[in-house]
Amino acid sequence: KSYEAAGRERRALRNIVLTVALGMLALVPAVAARADDAEVVSLIGKGDARISADAEWKPTAVKQKLQAGWFVRTGEMSQMALLLRDNTQVRLNQLSILNIKSIGASPQQTRLDVQQGRAWSQRETSLDLQRGRIWAQVKSVLYGVTAALGPTHTVKVTTQTATIGIRGTDWDVEVGDDNKTTVTVLSGEAEMSNDFGRVSLGPNEQATAEVGKAPVKRYLTDARDRVQWVTSYRPQPRRWVKDYSGGIEAIVRNIEAQEFPAAVKALSKAAKAPRPDVRVALLLA
Repeated sequence: KSYEAAGRERRALRNIVLTVALGMLALVPAVAARADDAEVVSLIGKGDARISADAEWKPTAVKQKLQAGWFVRTGEMSQMALLLRDNTQVRLNQLSILNIKSIGASPQQTRLDVQQGRAWSQRETSLDLQRGRIWAQVKSVLYGVTAALGPTHTVKVTTQTATIGIRGTDWDVEVGDDNKTTVTVLSGEAEMSNDFGRVSLGPNEQATAEVGKAPVKRYLTDARDRVQWVTSYRPQPRRWVKDYSGGIEAIVRNIEAQEFPAAVKALSKAAKAPRPDVRVALLLA
């Protein structure tokens, strides 16, 4: 083939790829841009938020809008789910503290950048997990066309003992009481690093980093067994118990008010009674 013919083929292929990419991006609803970086979309139990490390914690609620730089935390037996501006979903397990350091561009903004020929907006979302455990999933229509248009969206998670760069869709990070960090990849890719070394992870792989030690990687038979907590739902006591006599009504009200530690304490005490009560067993379950 002549040089000119080869050039025409390359240009035609590039145009086809761009057309497909724009078509996929057009599937994203063209909603109005907003300044909010994240939103609380689910809360089981108790959760708080604050605008800076020095600010006072205040109770949060579903539909509350959050900004980059804010902190969120969950109480005992509580969970919180966030939807970030870039469509990343994050769920915090109980007794977790997360700093939302920065959020990458939304799919809508990226679509406009591509259509108008501008440089792509910031893609990296940065989170700092100070305590506890989070699960996250990246939802983006850009996968599959990024090889032609540029690098994929990434999420960076920092802890006291490691920095985790994540390129993928489904993962779990936990920080223990001893600051030991554990990352589990369900799908996608990740890299864990600190001052002592780094490891790369794929699906069904896990790595840990301890204070003063290089990260260590291991293979898991089924990583999804580790994240069953993500599918927890808000208890519905009146679905299972219809007789509220003998102090059960107060316990049910505690559960419905999401005062879970108080409810568990009362149920655990009642479970030690000489004559077992099937209602207590049901509510504990």
